[in-house]
Amino acid sequence: MYNNIYFENGKTGEEARSRVKIKVEGKVIQKKAHARMGARLYFATLLAVLAVIAVIASLASNIIAPSPSTTHGDGSVPPMLNEEQKREAISVALSDPLVGNILAKSNWTLLEAGPWTESGRIVGVIMLIRLERPVWVSGEFKDIGGKSYRAKLWVGNLHVLVDLSARRVVAVSPGMARPPGDPPEAATYEALRAVAEKKLGTRPLLAGLFYTDEYPAGLAFFTATVGDRERIVAVDVARRMVVDKYSGEVIKP
Repeated sequence: MYNNIYFENGKTGEEARSRVKIKVEGKVIQKKAHARMGARLYFATLLAVLAVIAVIASLASNIIAPSPSTTHGDGSVPPMLNEEQKREAISVALSDPLVGNILAKSNWTLLEAGPWTESGRIVGVIMLIRLERPVWVSGEFKDIGGKSYRAKLWVGNLHVLVDLSARRVVAVSPGMARPPGDPPEAATYEALRAVAEKKLGTRPLLAGLFYTDEYPAGLAFFTATVGDRERIVAVDVARRMVVDKYSGEVIKP
């Protein structure tokens, strides 16, 4: 039987780690995975823009839910995760300082979990975790493809890659969410907001900042609803100019 395991966290801190509830529902997500395995961003409201940013472009690949008869090219059946492996992956993720800190700030649900395999053997787990509400996070991240980057953003979901043999998190990549309001340091970016507001014609909210090789001083993303459309504007922090190639209408998945 194929099952999808959902973990819900209703508490925070150490108490949260001992109060993980499990629900069984739907189909399990299975795929022969490799180190570059990614997962679909179901709840990233800014997917269309994020897909063109190099530091998180690798999140565009999918975890696929095949039928029980799915096989590899050589006719072998791909390995499947069991409940113990999923629980272990969650335990490792919660013990990671970055992941644990983010998940302690909001209730969350494990939407998908799939195996990371090498030579037909499961060595880890790739997870897609949705937060009940966006949280503002600042930190150093690493996408599933192994590229590291720094960002400050409203996080709506997390992709977490866990190495079961080493019991450690090897990749954490956040999905940017629609801002529920201004972040604590919003006043620092008022000059950038003014640039975005001039472009949009209305006062926007700061959704996130990404620091990349192309934009070492940062690329700020502001969002606003204009009419019945949600729009996003990217502003080069160093030059205080709109970057049109990363700006436009938000396409919701």
